[in-house]
Amino acid sequence: MNVEYDLSIILIAYNEEKFLENCVNTIINTVNPLHINYEIIIVENGSTDRTFQIARQISEKFSNI
Repeated sequence: MNVEYDLSIILIAYNEEKFLENCVNTIINTVNPLHINYEIIIVENGSTDRTFQIARQISEKFSNI
């Protein structure tokens, strides 16, 4: 499915296991009331903690992440 978004939010995440989920939730709670079509792109590259696993879990909950 090819979806066009009005807004793309890019998060750079390196060793952010403690903060990533809260950050994404804050973005969702801020942008959802605007009623625009948006995506969140999480860029992770070589974290030594659970950042990648957490990002994957979040992306499984939301189709726009």
